[in-house]
Amino acid sequence: MSHVLKPKIFNDENVFEAAETAGREKNDEVRNMMLRAEKLSRWTRVVVICVLWIVLIKDALPFSLFDGLSAAGDPWAVFNIFKNIIFSAAGVILSSKFYYFIIIVILWAVTTRPSFFLFLFAENFSALYKKGLKQMQKEKYSLAAETFKRALKSFMPPSDQIRIRSALCECYFKESLYEDCVKNGFEILELDGANDTAQTFIARSFMQLDQRGDIAVKYYIYLFNREVYDKKLLNFLSSYFISANDLSEIAVRVYKKIYELSPDNPAVREMVYKSCTIVNDRSVYALKLYEEMSAEEPARKDIKLALVSAYYESKDYRRAAETARSLFEQNEFSKKLLQIYDESMMKSGFAAVIYDEFQTFMSKFPDNRILSDYFDSKKSLFIASRLMCQPVAQAPTQAHDQGYQAGESAAAKTIKKINICANCAHMNPVGISHCEKCRSALKAV
Repeated sequence: MSHVLKPKIFNDENVFEAAETAGREKNDEVRNMMLRAEKLSRWTRVVVICVLWIVLIKDALPFSLFDGLSAAGDPWAVFNIFKNIIFSAAGVILSSKFYYFIIIVILWAVTTRPSFFLFLFAENFSALYKKGLKQMQKEKYSLAAETFKRALKSFMPPSDQIRIRSALCECYFKESLYEDCVKNGFEILELDGANDTAQTFIARSFMQLDQRGDIAVKYYIYLFNREVYDKKLLNFLSSYFISANDLSEIAVRVYKKIYELSPDNPAVREMVYKSCTIVNDRSVYALKLYEEMSAEEPARKDIKLALVSAYYESKDYRRAAETARSLFEQNEFSKKLLQIYDESMMKSGFAAVIYDEFQTFMSKFPDNRILSDYFDSKKSLFIASRLMCQPVAQAPTQAHDQGYQAGESAAAKTIKKINICANCAHMNPVGISHCEKCRSALKAV
């Protein structure tokens, strides 16, 4: 497994430099387009206003006035001529030529909105987007990608940019340009950090690039959480988690899903087993796992210990006692295990033979202190159980599901012959209500 902490694309400093350069170039291009539009707006206003004034003067002032002006000799005559010019122009303006000034006012307002002229310098991104989609329908992904890139050069709202970049991601992925797809996906995430399309394409591109770093795993987990159970994806995740001995919630979910699809994977099965034992899982799922592993690896004590607890919790006392006995044969003793065996024997109807069972264990393992201490603490109760009950054929064995072995009869029903006091352990005859020794109340039998 690769030990690269981060995918190749994130280890290459030139990638970031190229992305920053491309971003600056794009911003400069948009800025230049806006400046050209603003300049055109300003000059258009000046030119149109000049033309309108010329037309207005031509229409409003008859040339006879200029002739009279050149012939005037005294100041008063000149004043009268200018007065006539002003009144004549005002009459024209307030009548048929008033619309000239409406146009002038509109042009004056337009100069503050150069975006009206932007279409002269930038292509319509919406039309390019539709063109690119048609090219994608014809499976011309390379041409469609170029079309989308041209569209992105235009000034547009973030929502439109996300839509175009999402289509561009698909084109890159179809053309196997996975690194470009990743870069474009991160451009989308800068605008929308939770964009599903971008995260999906990033994850799938990382898979094609065989990336196994921390960042790639983050996006693999995203796919897994969306219930994408691709075999390659599961192998990536399991390899990553197993190498770190990870037993987190998401790692366990991955292990269980792989175990469900490929139960013959020993490494994954071992991780599932560890996860079950850590949380002390005694469910049907865990019990089945323990049984399968115990059947294949009968020498493993840890599996049998988990199996004993699982049987006991599921109230299968006979199997719990059998499994505990097999552990005793492997010289595995603990107070908890002895207690489970003791209680399982009692609850499965073999109380009459439990004393003999422990006597056998003591003869086989005379030096085991845990066993001897437990037997000494329970010896009187074991003897009482033997006296209280008729003997049974034998303790439970692994053949109990098929019946006892030939020549052995089924266990007889226990018949109480004495009633032991829970307070002082005195053996009282059946039928009395209080202990003969300490006068404590006895349980009815």
